[in-house]
Amino acid sequence: MELVALNGEREEEGSPENVRSLSQKYRPMFFDELIGQNIVVQSLVNAISRGRIAPVYLFQGPRGTGKTSTARIFTAALNCLAVGETKPCGICRECSDFISGKSRHFREIDGTNKKGMDRMRYLLKTMPFGTPSPLSPYKVFVIDECHLLPSKTWLAFLKFLEEPPPQVVFIFITPDLENVPRTVLSRCQKYLFNKIKEGDIVARLRKISDDENLDVESDALELIALNADGSLRDAETMLDQLSLLGKRITTSLVNDLVGVVSDEKLLELLELAMSSDTAETVKRARELMDSGVDPIVLMSQLASLIMDIIAGTYHIVDAQQSDSFFGGRSRARLLGCSSNFVAVSLDVIMTLQTL
Repeated sequence: MELVALNGEREEEGSPENVRSLSQKYRPMFFDELIGQNIVVQSLVNAISRGRIAPVYLFQGPRGTGKTSTARIFTAALNCLAVGETKPCGICRECSDFISGKSRHFREIDGTNKKGMDRMRYLLKTMPFGTPSPLSPYKVFVIDECHLLPSKTWLAFLKFLEEPPPQVVFIFITPDLENVPRTVLSRCQKYLFNKIKEGDIVARLRKISDDENLDVESDALELIALNADGSLRDAETMLDQLSLLGKRITTSLVNDLVGVVSDEKLLELLELAMSSDTAETVKRARELMDSGVDPIVLMSQLASLIMDIIAGTYHIVDAQQSDSFFGGRSRARLLGCSSNFVAVSLDVIMTLQTL
């Protein structure tokens, strides 16, 4: 199936300039393809099957969690002509028009696009307010990044939100709920999109890797998921970038791409600190930062590693690295002298701040 471009035009697959990224190529087209948003999906599916469609929806949550994809799938399902089947079906006339970008009942506008917003206001003003036929299709307006809309635009919206035209649905999308006016929030049916679990991201990346014939280390997939911070789109983008470097993707390659320090190097730094060799510790830390590592990122990584070791939850991401750090000091011994370990660890972090 083809995807719908943001400008409403159909994306062709024949020419190099239209080759899509992995996040576009594998964008969900049906509800059961959405990852990690089971509550949202079940609620929207039930709303469609029971005919209980709200006039205004607000999809909120971090970037890359499926908000826009869900809005598109929901739109296709609203006007799907299939009877007694899971909607959208993907094959009826309305679904075909939507997939090919020819649907006249769907408008997706970015909150920063002034011309798009002006066009939408014109369509709303010229829209008839009479009682529609039960067979009339829903007209759906998806406003992405709605928190960036100026105040005067929200005021213009309020008229339609207070008395929405029949068979018209608004879907507002935002990662920043604080900047959406309360008068609008009170009129919306709100859906929270949570960060995607790392396990779900890894499973998705593994499937994409298999489909793309990529040879990716399992630890590399876990590292991508860890650094994506719950954003499936960010994880797919990272995998896309890495695939440009070759079919073989290793943990080391991921570390280089995201600009983080491997656990092995962090443990070496901590080992030096525990040996009280201050000069060598400072030298090693400076070498890491001279290689392009952000000092803030290095401190954050080191702090997380220290907390994991103390809590007994440390997990070695790189399965090939040795356990030399714990070779002379068992976890039990570290926990037994945790006060000294914490003091030394804090000294390392404080030293990094002065470099």
